[in-house]
Amino acid sequence: MHNNIQSLYTFIEAAEKSRKYLPATAQNLRLALNKIEPELNEEEKASIDKLLENINQIFHTYYQKNTSSVTVSSVETYKSRVKKAISDFQRYGLNPTGMNSWNPKITVRKKKNDQSKIQELTPENVDQNIEKDEVELSSNKTTKFELPLRENTKAIILLPTDITKKEIAILRKYIDFLDSIAKEEPENISKS
Repeated sequence: MHNNIQSLYTFIEAAEKSRKYLPATAQNLRLALNKIEPELNEEEKASIDKLLENINQIFHTYYQKNTSSVTVSSVETYKSRVKKAISDFQRYGLNPTGMNSWNPKITVRKKKNDQSKIQELTPENVDQNIEKDEVELSSNKTTKFELPLRENTKAIILLPTDITKKEIAILRKYIDFLDSIAKEEPENISKS
């Protein structure tokens, strides 16, 4: 199999036909690729490695061109789907016997209804507005923080209870990325 964008589409189709991907998963992976394909240059279309090397810039360009119709979280979801497709392709699609040895795990998701009222976050009420829950994830202790941002919007962060400075640096880089693509605050929102 070649190492180009068309090979990635072919791999997703083969993975769906061999029941390695559920139909909805395959559709979501194709959709994510379709979103960024117009942004790819010829070198990125010809090489999955080049696409992966430039993936942050590609999605940044996609977001900038579609800022009125997509959210940051949607862009991050599309990016993670493209990375998953590439990772699976590199692991199982390049080797003809790779697909046979592939046994993907099945993930069952549960819906969670949280209708709690979100208050405005101020320095005075920061402690009472941050919800913390201890949860078990893959046998690691994790703390869940729910940070109200504005009405009907919150950020949810799951952090290991033994977080390291290196991991904080990774989070800081992600926050810097968000800052680089964030919209300016609308005029009608009052600042505290």
